[in-house]
Amino acid sequence: MNITPEIKLYRAMINKAIEDSLLEPLSGLPDYTTDDTGSVEWRRIRDKRRTLNEREYWRQNARHGLMDPYMDILYAMCYHESIDGLRDQLAWIWEEIDADPSKSKMFISKFNCKAGHHKAGGIKKGQRKKVKDEAQSS
Repeated sequence: MNITPEIKLYRAMINKAIEDSLLEPLSGLPDYTTDDTGSVEWRRIRDKRRTLNEREYWRQNARHGLMDPYMDILYAMCYHESIDGLRDQLAWIWEEIDADPSKSKMFISKFNCKAGHHKAGGIKKGQRKKVKDEAQSS
């Protein structure tokens, strides 16, 4: 299989979308401590609020983008597989992160976008992927 620069770019876009979708949800914004809009403290808090809002925007946008029908075509073009396995994995991971945001970094460090495999060897032959129903019954 010949991997063109365009395919490498598309794979990088998919990887970044997955990484963004696994970020912690926005828990709250810091309050302004002073009414002086020209102070260094006020500007620091404004910038922090802007950064947090942008992260939440991209997290939600990435989740919607990964479920978009056009992603089926892009993923198939890049990996010659269906995106369904990845979506099954992401669905229960997103629920885990929403329930416990501290798991976000762990999932980001272990997750590989190719069909929902983990970086530490992926799913072994004969082993089934963990799906939402199995996660709830465990």
